[in-house]
This record gives sequence, structure tokens and C-alpha cells, in this order.
Amino acid sequence: MRARRATYMADAARVGERNRWAMHGRLIAFLGAITCLVWAAVSGHSLLPFVGTALCSVAFVLLVTVHGKTGWEMRWYDALAEVWEDAEKRLLRDWGRLTQPGAVMVPDEHPYAADLNLSGHASVLKLLGTVRTAPGLETLWSWLLEAASPATILQRQEAVTELAGRLDFREQLLARGRLIGPVRSQVVEGFVAWALEKPWLLGRPWLVWSASLIPAATLVLFVAQVVGWLAYPFWLLPLFAGIAVTVPLRQGIDDQLDRASSGDTGLRRYGELFELLSSEQFRSPLLAALQRELSGEGVTAHARMRKFSRVLACADLRHSDLMHFAIHAVTLWDFHVLRSLEQWKLANGSHIESWLSALGSIEALAAFAAVAFSHPDWRIPEIVRDGESMIAAEGLGHPLLHPDVCVANDVTVGPPGTLLLISGSNMSGKSTLLRAIGLNTVLAQAGGPVCARRMRLSPLDVYASVNVQDSLERGVSLFMAELTRVKQIVDAARRAGSQGDRQTLYLLDDVLHGTNTGERQIAVRRILRGLLDAGAIGVVTTHDLALASSADLESACRAVHFRETAEMGEAGPRLSFDYQLRPGLAVTTNALKLMEMVGIDDRRLTIDD
Repeated sequence: MRARRATYMADAARVGERNRWAMHGRLIAFLGAITCLVWAAVSGHSLLPFVGTALCSVAFVLLVTVHGKTGWEMRWYDALAEVWEDAEKRLLRDWGRLTQPGAVMVPDEHPYAADLNLSGHASVLKLLGTVRTAPGLETLWSWLLEAASPATILQRQEAVTELAGRLDFREQLLARGRLIGPVRSQVVEGFVAWALEKPWLLGRPWLVWSASLIPAATLVLFVAQVVGWLAYPFWLLPLFAGIAVTVPLRQGIDDQLDRASSGDTGLRRYGELFELLSSEQFRSPLLAALQRELSGEGVTAHARMRKFSRVLACADLRHSDLMHFAIHAVTLWDFHVLRSLEQWKLANGSHIESWLSALGSIEALAAFAAVAFSHPDWRIPEIVRDGESMIAAEGLGHPLLHPDVCVANDVTVGPPGTLLLISGSNMSGKSTLLRAIGLNTVLAQAGGPVCARRMRLSPLDVYASVNVQDSLERGVSLFMAELTRVKQIVDAARRAGSQGDRQTLYLLDDVLHGTNTGERQIAVRRILRGLLDAGAIGVVTTHDLALASSADLESACRAVHFRETAEMGEAGPRLSFDYQLRPGLAVTTNALKLMEMVGIDDRRLTIDD
């Protein structure tokens, strides 16, 4: 990783030196040409200064070409170096220096997105942040939000495994995406909407004919006057007619051209990514199918996009006011450009969504592959289609923790009729393990690798109550917010129990802690009993050790716990955690020790009974 980055940085420096020499050289050649012209002006009829001018001019053109080429090469090597710099940041979990690939919307009622850190500062999106296009981000985000079918998961796993070994391909994909730059999803949506709409100009045949006949008439009449066939400038009549046709339609023409270009030059450069995807030879059935989407009817998507780019480049004349006015007045230029764009749209508009979808899917698969490559100790999970709902993981860790501090544990959740009850003191690792189970399940059902030595799971719908917040704006207390989330989980478990296709995995972190202890114990027992009766499997963290011994839950609870070690140091008590999961209920507490450690001396406090 560091070696590749160092190599590309050295290449960028080497090419940059040539680029600077070319820049200085073209300046010298330009000044030389000017000097020779002045020499020619004062030297009379000497041939030598003209030869010097010609040589300097040729040198200038060549050096401009070299400067442009080396400038592009320098940007390319810089992009490659940045690919590996970001890969190292992701491996080190350097969240502060990583950027999320784009803005995403977390649905308000989503069952786990806000609880499992899918987006935000230290998040899954940053870990999988190699996607560079709007379709790639949209696809990746949708896969994280909704579990795929077992058949689809298997296809994605095969593709991820293949791409993990395609280092050069993924490197090229990332670097080209960086050079294209960010393209907002609204831009892509606007372009797709334009491509699927009925043609604006071609739907007005009279306008198409006028755009051809008026310039032809102008040219014929102008030539006739020049050769002396006409005494008066009758060619001004069709010229003014063209202007008269254009003025009332100017807003509509500009709107169509703006929508075709989507207001962003980056979109037209997607053709470079299409070309890369089309040039590979894939073994995975899913990758091969996605590649076929880019070569329908015998013409590749990048060839079609290249043609689109050439036509769209002609529309850029609009940005040169004086030249555009003169050329359009004579030729009705914008009508011809728009006609070509709409002809392209008729031929290719119906394919664009499938092209972008294929690009997005391959980018999302490459993001999972990058994680698999960077974490060789992670594994592709096994999806168990038959049998009871369950999760069985060996060496399960939290995907967002630095590998050096991530402590792995063996975890089993299920079968139906049981729940995993995790107890332990504060900061011992209960919530982290809960999130690790949920997040690895999400990654597994998106088709990606998991942070575990081995993992087997059945198809599950994940529901979590971990990061529930109250709302002053909506007048919702913490307890009511938790109740609302719990009702969502219970309803989902009952639906799954009646349908029987996918069971529910519930993750409850110290649930209903926003109310008094007595009512809370009763409410939690009822909720858990209802989830067990519905056939759901789940994990519950708690400080309430009485839950495991309650009559209606005792037989269903499989209790495990974390513990800490208290030591007395020079600065006072010190706690250490090994984050190893042990069977049974917690045997240690640390709330009073933590109070003393942060400077709240409990011996100075009195409680008035």
C-alpha cells in the first residue's frame, strides 16, 4: 500500500519536472518567435529571421503539446497516489482525515441506519468510501439499507471475491473517478430525465426544416450577390428571419441544452469509466451481466457517450457571446446542435438508466472488494437458506475499530425461542458487541465481507434500538421514542412470524432506560416475551441482572457478560478491560469507581433516606 503510493508520488514528481521544463521552454520559444519577428521587421529582406520565427513557432507548438500531456500524466499519478493514501487512512481508521463519498439521506423510520453508524463521522460509508460517482454512492447506500435475497448475496460475493484480486482494475476505476470529480445525484437525475423525455425540437418539424432552409437560403443569396447575379443584399431577409425565429425560442433552446449537459462537464466523462468496465474480462456471472448492459445492440456505452460528448462540446459555443451570436445568426447553430443531441437521445435514451445502474453496481462491488483486500483476515460469510434462524460467528469484531484494538469474540444468536443477554459494567463492551453483530449482519446481507474468522447466518431483517433520541421539536420524550421504536420491532417480528420467509433480528441496547426501574422491568419482560413468541432472534444488553432469572425468560436467556479489573494506581483507582466475552451474568460493577475517577468523590455525598 505504502510502496505503491511512494512509486506513484515519485512518478508524479518525475513527470512534474518535465512539465515545468516544457512550460519554461514554450515561454522561451514564444519570446524567441516575437524576437525573430521584430528582427525581420528591422532587417529588411533577410531570410534568416523568418526561418527563426518558423522554428520557434514549431517548437512552441510541440512544447505546448508536451506541457499538456505531462500535465495530464502528473494529475493521473497524483490521483493514483491519492487512491493509496486514502486506502491507508481507511485501514488506520483515520476518520478525521477521511471524507464521506457524498451526502446521503437516512430515512426517519429506518430500522437500523442511525443505530449502526452507516453514515457520519466514523461510519461504514467512510470505510467503503471508494465510490466516486453518484450512481455508485446511491447503489452502495441502497444495498446497506436493505438486505438482498440469498441468491443475490451469493452473486455479489462471487463478484467481490473476483474484484478483490483485480488490484489494477480497481486502482484504475478509483483514479479515473477522482479525475472526473464529484457529480451530484441531482445532476445525474436531471440528465436521465432529459434523456427519457420526448424530443423538444424534433417534435416541431417546421422548426427542423426552417433550421436547414434558412441558412441555405442565406448562403445562396449571399453568393448570388457576390457573383453579381443580385444587385441588393437579399440574403439579409433569411438572416433576419432566422433571428426572428430564434428570439422567442431562445429560453427553450437554452433550457434543453442546459439539461442535456446537466450543467456539469463531469457527467459526459462517465464514458471513460464505461470504457474501462467494457475492456475487462470478468468471470463472475454478475460482473459479466453488468458488463453486457454496457454493450447493447453491438455498440458499447463508451462509444455512444463519446459521440454525445463531441456533440455536447459544440454546444459550448454558447459561452462565447460575440462569436456565438455571429455563427448562430448565419447557421442557426444551436438548432443543429440540439437536433443532433435529440437524435442521440432517441437512439440511446432508453439505455442510460441501465448504463448508470451497471456503473453503480460495479463501483459498489469494488468498494466491498477494497475492504476485503485491505483486511485479509476478514471472511465472506455463509448464508444458510435452510434451517432455523441463527447467527454463528467465530472471531467476530467491530468493522469500524482499528484492527490493532479490535477484540474478537465467538458469538451465537438464535435459534428462535432464545435470546442472547449481554451484561457487564459500564464501558466493558456490551454496546460495541451489539453493534458488531448488527453491522456484520448488514455487511453480510449486502454481499460484502465481514469482520470475523468465520460467520454463518440465515436471512434476517435487522431492527435495532441503540441510538434512540428524544425530540424537543416533535414533543417526543426519550421513553416515548424508545416505545415507538420497540413497537416497530415487535410489529416486524409478528409479520415475519406469520409470513415465515425472513425472521427478525432485534438488537436492544439497555432498552426503555427512560423510565423508572419497577415499570421498566415489567415492560421489558413483556416485550422480550412477545419477541420470543413471534420467533424472532436477538441480542439484549442490560444492567438489570434480574432479567435472566425472571420466570418467563429464564429458560430462553443465554447469558454472557464482560468484566473489568480494578487496580489502585498512584493517581487513584484504575480500570482495565479485556473485552472478552464470558458465559453467565456479570459479576462486577464500576459506576462508583468511575465517579471517583472523574472527580466525583461519593464519600462527600449523603443520601437522605
